[in-house]
Amino acid sequence: MTEKAAAQGSVAYDTVEEFWAPDAVDALAEARRHQDPRGFAEEFCVAFGLTGSAVPTASARDALTRYLRALRLRSPRTEVLLSAFNCAAVADAVHAAGLRVRTFDLATTDGSFDPDAIQAAVTDACLALVIPHLFGVPCDLGSLPDRCAQLGVALVEDCSQTVGATLGGRPVGSFGDAAVFSFGYDKPLSLGGGGMLLSRDRAEVAVPEPSEPVADRQLLDALRVFLVRRRALISTAGHASTVAERQRIYAQSAAAPGPRPIGPLRAALGSWQLGRYPAVVRERDERANAVAAAGLVTWPVPADAEPAWLKQKVLVAESADDVAVGLQRHGFRAGPFNWHEPVADDVRRSVARYTALWSRQGLDVPVHQNMPRAAVSSMIEMIRHG
Repeated sequence: MTEKAAAQGSVAYDTVEEFWAPDAVDALAEARRHQDPRGFAEEFCVAFGLTGSAVPTASARDALTRYLRALRLRSPRTEVLLSAFNCAAVADAVHAAGLRVRTFDLATTDGSFDPDAIQAAVTDACLALVIPHLFGVPCDLGSLPDRCAQLGVALVEDCSQTVGATLGGRPVGSFGDAAVFSFGYDKPLSLGGGGMLLSRDRAEVAVPEPSEPVADRQLLDALRVFLVRRRALISTAGHASTVAERQRIYAQSAAAPGPRPIGPLRAALGSWQLGRYPAVVRERDERANAVAAAGLVTWPVPADAEPAWLKQKVLVAESADDVAVGLQRHGFRAGPFNWHEPVADDVRRSVARYTALWSRQGLDVPVHQNMPRAAVSSMIEMIRHG
């Protein structure tokens, strides 16, 4: 079997996409059409050992915006401290709450975070610190939870890419005053959209109304069209044109329903996924560990952490865009998808040196994709040789 055949022939769905394949959606629509989204949120917390008030939202961005707005009502502080290596939607959430962004850099070329350096970046104007657990790996928090409590700074864990991982035996999402989760199509648990806020500090957060079942179904159907068309692009175009076309297709197919809070159908999908999630994580972890064992420079894992990999991150010697072109021509959905540019700092001029490095040369390796070992090995060899 050729590399291209090994990659393409084995992949009907990503592990996330299987969660809402047509037959699963149809069965759940009939059996659980009246499921309560708050009930799913509670099940989610029980499954991962989390406590607090869980509110389903339209997205992780929506969850963070709602929480920051609630904090702003009771504090004159105006800044939120973020990692410069981050999704732009996190900064958008800060701005939507009427606050300003300050950033901190990665600590070294290996991509690690330095809790002491992050702590030193906290100022009297800081309302909240948002710590991202990226790619399925817990961020090293050190003494940040205690220090934030002493300083009166809300600690928010961004768990959009990490569900079920632990740090020192404790689950991510359990260390801060709040945590946000994403259920987008490419996240650890996929509901085709939606998010959740988990808070423990009694912030008065506005609770959105859940979607109607028909809106849930429209969103899933639109995203299914998007994913089929998106998959067809791989191996037929260079990376730059693929990204542009992917964005155009997504805008056409998913913009009509728009982001919506989780409704009964997506809540039912979420409950169904919870029972399958441990097996899915084992598959992803096996592929991520194979990439890490190949001697490549991969995303660092703290010594006391147990990851739940979503995508492995590899630092390549040249532009990740250039490496991605060759991989995608052979059917591998690898590329510099997270993230091309550092998040901009609203408060000061800062040079995010290590963030810039990982933004240019960080390659997302799709360990969430259903690939046999032979395909993973072929992909590793292609990365090794550029």
